[in-house]
Amino acid sequence: MSPRSWAGDSARYLDSIDRSVHAEGGPPSVRTSQAERMTVVPAIGDSLRDGAWRTAAISRNYQSVISVPLQYDEFVYGVLTVYSDRSDAFGEMFQSVFAELGESIANAIRDVESRQREAADTVLELDLSLGATDTLLVQLADALDTTVTCDGAVPHEGEATRLFIEVEGPGRRRGRDHRVHR
Repeated sequence: MSPRSWAGDSARYLDSIDRSVHAEGGPPSVRTSQAERMTVVPAIGDSLRDGAWRTAAISRNYQSVISVPLQYDEFVYGVLTVYSDRSDAFGEMFQSVFAELGESIANAIRDVESRQREAADTVLELDLSLGATDTLLVQLADALDTTVTCDGAVPHEGEATRLFIEVEGPGRRRGRDHRVHR
């Protein structure tokens, strides 16, 4: 686990602790990453034997810590960890605020990634006419004596595809022949 950004002198602290996600009882950021839920340590100095990270934190006057996952639905983008120079600095109200902040940050990251994906996608529009009389949409167009237009297709469960179709009123066929338009 590598820190992406920090403020204050925490760079030296972060370099001094083991942030391996494979280590048991690691710092709160690692535990939050592993469990995908908030970690709060109200008094870091209470259990100095529970991890080398505690000694490194106390030596820098860190007294309490909160770590929240940056999670949207089931996807975790990272972890936000904040240390304080006061014991019990992260009561219930702050825990609620940080939980919401973690969700908000994750939602913002998801939105940015979605916009980037949308901007990168290539749009291809097809005008497809089916002449095979044995397809469901052609049979529907013939039975209703009208034009059936497929407005969209979305992959559905398994190998199924959900089609969005538009059916004109009976007898109002757009073309000369019995075709289904896409």
